[in-house]
Amino acid sequence: MIGLVFLGLAGIVGLLAAIGARRWLVNLRPVTLVFGILLLVAGPVLTYTESRTLTVFMSHRSWPTTEGEVVSSRVIGTRAFRPDIVYQYAVNGVVYTDSTTLETPPFGGRNSKYNVAETLAKEYPPGRPVTVHYDPLNPARSGLRVGPTWDVYGKLGLGGLLFGFGVFWVVGYGAGRMKKGN
Repeated sequence: MIGLVFLGLAGIVGLLAAIGARRWLVNLRPVTLVFGILLLVAGPVLTYTESRTLTVFMSHRSWPTTEGEVVSSRVIGTRAFRPDIVYQYAVNGVVYTDSTTLETPPFGGRNSKYNVAETLAKEYPPGRPVTVHYDPLNPARSGLRVGPTWDVYGKLGLGGLLFGFGVFWVVGYGAGRMKKGN
């Protein structure tokens, strides 16, 4: 649903921009049409994929919780550093062990990535109690943070942007051809 909103808004903006700019779109080459069509396909595919990811994350919010404890916490990686938080929890008398990297962002310089990973690892020292969200159908599947990460929203926005540019180039190409009389 949210993906359709992104695509709809981006499509309207692309359409209005192309109609408003048709005066200077007269000399667009056919490669512009191909490029626009590629964007028209890539935008919705990316938006659809991330909408499904967002739906999965939202379903995780309804998972039951239990108390757990951090077993170990360290920084892993050689170039793309990330925290590795290992924790234990019990569901119906069965003890489970899981780990998370807390979905740290993959961008930034090496020192920046290390500093973020180290800060997060220090926030979860061994022995710290944590609230664990677990899948009621498969309690071995769990997470400490169950909300969507920043990159899901970024990719949704990018999908809408690609679609909007695709609409702009395809409609602009057509409007330019009509104005030119071809």
